[in-house]
Amino acid sequence: MSLQKNYRNIWIYLLHLLIYSLDIQYIILSKSSLLQHNFMLFIMIINLLALIKLCFVNPGYVFKKFKNLNQESVVKFTKNTERKIYFNDNRWLLLIKIQDQEKIYKYCEECNIFKVEKISHCRECNCCVHEMDHHCFWLRRCVARNTIKYFYFYIFSITFFLHYLMLTFKTVIVLIDTSKSIIFKLIFCLSGICFIFTLFIYMLLCIYSIYYIYLALTNISSREFIKNIIRYRKIDIKQCILRIFQNQKQIICEPVQI
Repeated sequence: MSLQKNYRNIWIYLLHLLIYSLDIQYIILSKSSLLQHNFMLFIMIINLLALIKLCFVNPGYVFKKFKNLNQESVVKFTKNTERKIYFNDNRWLLLIKIQDQEKIYKYCEECNIFKVEKISHCRECNCCVHEMDHHCFWLRRCVARNTIKYFYFYIFSITFFLHYLMLTFKTVIVLIDTSKSIIFKLIFCLSGICFIFTLFIYMLLCIYSIYYIYLALTNISSREFIKNIIRYRKIDIKQCILRIFQNQKQIICEPVQI
């Protein structure tokens, strides 16, 4: 996605700045401790950095190849390995045969590539994506291999901020005196509406966070879950502990590939 398209999301940054300012207002009104101030600042930095990374880092786009598709042919790599490109059921297929094992990959006409394992085409981005999790309509781009770790940080931190935003509106409702003037009554009503709306979004994000915790522990993507490729996978506590230190290194610690 180009930088020009990213700049169209400037309202997202402004909305986040509004949430930050309201959360800081709650800290001031509630006269919280210095530790809570520092913790809020720490989460704020994490959320902002995760948002910037999600908007500007290449999530795993596989760029188009401007070459003509090979005609039906067979290319041998070794004695027991061969590659065959053929046309079947109105689509091109790539057959790779290694000894007695065969793998078939579909051809993407839009990107002019064969979609090998864990590559999917995103219609919204009009591009193939490596290890695509989902297309985020909030950010207007895909969340995939290179950005899934930032998405985890973003979801958990924004849920934390909405919790404090909800407490901010609750504090305003409790402290405001509606008997003084009509302006205070309007502020009271507006704060009540904002509190109910924020509570609804907060509950949705809590469910969404639990959903992604489950995906992380079972090592599957949202796309796989929705397509019912893996209908149900029981969580093994022992395997989850091992995965936190081994498999989840790919999600949290693996370097970004451009």
